[in-house]
Amino acid sequence: MKTVKDYKKVPVGTENFKELRTQNGYYVDKTSFIKTVFTDLSPVLLFTRPRRFGKTLLISTLATFLNINKDDPQDTEETRKLFEGTEIIKDTAFCEHFLGRYPVIALSLKSIDGNSFETAYKVLVDLLVATADKFTYLLESPELSVFDKRDFKHYLDKEYLYAHKSDVVGFLDTLSRLLNKHFRRQIVILIDEYDVPLAKASDNGYHTEMAQFVSGFFNVLKNSDAIDKPICKIIMTGCLKIAKNSIFTGVNNLLVNTVLDTVPKYTSIIGFNKKEVHEILNYYDLLDYSKLVKDNYDGYRFYKDEIFCPWDVMNFVKTNHQHIKDGSVKDIRAENFWINSSQATAIKGYVGYLSENVNSQLQDLVDGKNVEVPINDTMNYDDLKMHRPEDF
Repeated sequence: MKTVKDYKKVPVGTENFKELRTQNGYYVDKTSFIKTVFTDLSPVLLFTRPRRFGKTLLISTLATFLNINKDDPQDTEETRKLFEGTEIIKDTAFCEHFLGRYPVIALSLKSIDGNSFETAYKVLVDLLVATADKFTYLLESPELSVFDKRDFKHYLDKEYLYAHKSDVVGFLDTLSRLLNKHFRRQIVILIDEYDVPLAKASDNGYHTEMAQFVSGFFNVLKNSDAIDKPICKIIMTGCLKIAKNSIFTGVNNLLVNTVLDTVPKYTSIIGFNKKEVHEILNYYDLLDYSKLVKDNYDGYRFYKDEIFCPWDVMNFVKTNHQHIKDGSVKDIRAENFWINSSQATAIKGYVGYLSENVNSQLQDLVDGKNVEVPINDTMNYDDLKMHRPEDF
């Protein structure tokens, strides 16, 4: 039995890789997927998974591993320390070429919300200004022209960007070009929760306007395989592939990995597989409760793998590990950790439109039976308003 001091902290909701590693948090090692992603020939990769599955932590892990030291591009010591003991650090040849070798533009669009397009647009502008502020060293770069620096200064000025949508649309293109000129290296772009602006726009009645804007903003995707391209790789996460939308029109060699995918190499890149859950429960002396965890939180199968939602598993551990330590095992239970965690607006919208057949299928699920249904993987957020029972 470990002493109290031996246990790593249970990282419920921790989305920052550096914070997780420096604050003694338990880390499920997903670093081997870094090589899988960067040896994939697709220049643009999109991973869609449910909420609270670890998408943001994946983006943070990639950013931490790849990001170049702006003051000394050859110095990778701090990054190596953060990855000490992980699987990827064992691959010395890969690390030599990728660890700390790329300028990275990382954006999380999860905060882009508003009751109108104008409000959401201003939230995005604020995010882009905060992002550009991390690269102010470009203003001193001998590699950039006075015109380059003028263009960059625009991204530090909120009022200017509020009034100039074309500059905002070109943010990723422009910043990629400037970083490429400064470092003389290709750029990696990481975008977390890419579809949130569209989801929120659909909820608030301005989906068409936002879709047109986002299509231009993501125009950088369409140039990702050009000759002499400044961008090495673009990696995105979200909840839904926007199939009927122009965002991905013209994007060549796009790889989309969803929960329905039958390519095994990415099934557990996000989320916990059965082996990982076993290791977590064993570490925190909760292995005897594996069946309880499986019965309550084993809600997914991606291709052939049983996948658990990290939010459920880590909350279960955090809630019940104390009972193990103080001997009150009779109080160990599997709770619902999703109460008040979301509004389930899309699902609630369907309730009044369900057919008798769908109601019967839902009852079968509640009763523990299996239900087979066709899945429409060509939906976008605006389709949710149609309330077609076959889309439920």
